[in-house]
Amino acid sequence: MSELTTAHQREDAGDIEGALVAFRAAQTKCGSLTPPRRARAACAEALLGEAEVLEHAGRTKEATDVYLAVPAKAPDDTATASIATLRAGEMLLRAGETEAAWTALWKCVTEWPDEASAGDALRALVEDGRRRDA
Repeated sequence: MSELTTAHQREDAGDIEGALVAFRAAQTKCGSLTPPRRARAACAEALLGEAEVLEHAGRTKEATDVYLAVPAKAPDDTATASIATLRAGEMLLRAGETEAAWTALWKCVTEWPDEASAGDALRALVEDGRRRDA
C-alpha cells in the first residue's frame, strides 16, 4: 500500500505532519485490500503507526487518545486492539494518570486475555502496584 510506504518515508525524514496525513489516508483505504489478512495487517500498521508517530514526536496526549480509539476502529482485530490499549495504559502510567492507566491496563487483561499484550498489561499493573502502598 503506497500510503504506508509514504508514511514511513515521511516519518524517517522527520516530517511528522506528512506521516500523520499518510497514515490517516492508509486507514481509509486499508479495508479494501485483498485477501482479508492483508487488509487486517495494513489497517493495523496504519492505526498503530499514527499513534507511534505522535508518541515518538512527544505528543503524548494525542498519542494516548489515538491508541485508545483503536479498539473501536478495529473491533475484529484483537491483537491490534490489545496492543494499542496496553500502550495507552503504559503512557498514562508514565503521565501519572493512574486511574485511567489502570482502567486501560485492566481492559487489556479482561477483554483480550489470550493476547500477549494481556500478560504485559498484567505485569505493568503488578509492577506499578508494588511501588504503591500495599
